[in-house]
Amino acid sequence: MNKNTLPHDRSHFFTTSQYKNAVIDFFITELHNDGDDITSTVFIPSSQQNTAKITAKQNGILAGQKEIELFIKSSQCPFTIQFHWNKTDGDNIHIGEQICEISGKSKDILRIERLTLNVLSRMSGIATTTHNIQKKSHTPIAGTRKTQWSFLDKKAIFIGGGNTHRIGLFDAILVKENHLIAGTQESVFHTLLHIENTIPQKTLQKIQFIEVEVENINEFYEVFSIFLKRHNISKNQYKYVIMLDNFSPQDISHLFQELTNKGYTKQKRNQYNIFIEISGGITKDNIHNYSNLGADVISLGSLTHSVLPIDFSLRF
Repeated sequence: MNKNTLPHDRSHFFTTSQYKNAVIDFFITELHNDGDDITSTVFIPSSQQNTAKITAKQNGILAGQKEIELFIKSSQCPFTIQFHWNKTDGDNIHIGEQICEISGKSKDILRIERLTLNVLSRMSGIATTTHNIQKKSHTPIAGTRKTQWSFLDKKAIFIGGGNTHRIGLFDAILVKENHLIAGTQESVFHTLLHIENTIPQKTLQKIQFIEVEVENINEFYEVFSIFLKRHNISKNQYKYVIMLDNFSPQDISHLFQELTNKGYTKQKRNQYNIFIEISGGITKDNIHNYSNLGADVISLGSLTHSVLPIDFSLRF
């Protein structure tokens, strides 16, 4: 399945003003938290110009280039420096390759050095990890909201070839175990079936998909039944997702065989706008156990919560 048919692909968000403003705010906040560069103030003349080069110290997939450019070219950027890129987002990078050249005031380059390297390092690490795991899986993969840098982590997943999943709490409904406990399962499921009677139209328009996390087969069939009914009675044809949380590969395989026997093949489910997601404890080391079972997508928190960065260096 092309990832663009999945509700988990929210990559259009990265073209919005909300994303661009969030990136600029991120850079400004990080620079503010760094404070004044005392060392450069003491030792570097204010007028001194220089050129620096950023070099890759590991192989990987580059990410973060567009975010750096977005900030540098914004009116909020206090620096008079220019980046001249030899590589762009999504490119393969290799040890010793020059990624870009930076020209401008030495103090400005030193002021933004660590932030630039941090962005390239983390985002490239996520993109590289995503790329490598996707190569191992016949099923599309997606991230989760287990992020450190929110939107930037999501963008890095996209550059690596994965799906973003929901961008935040604002663009999808995702009913999890705590919602079922806090709101009671019966009331939550009733509301889910008649969601248009509960949510203002303005909010409904923001919803990209409706998802429910289930923890056993009985819950799955309850939610599956609700989504089938919604497809038949609702004028708002959302995409519906059922997340199988911490199901074993054996239980997932058995469930898909049952659904096929009932006439609900993957193709038929998708015609009803119903998609099945596998999640919970899946990593690069065990994804082969899940990638051929017939799910629409596999989500992995490990793409962001425990990713290894790609190392870069900056030298004059």
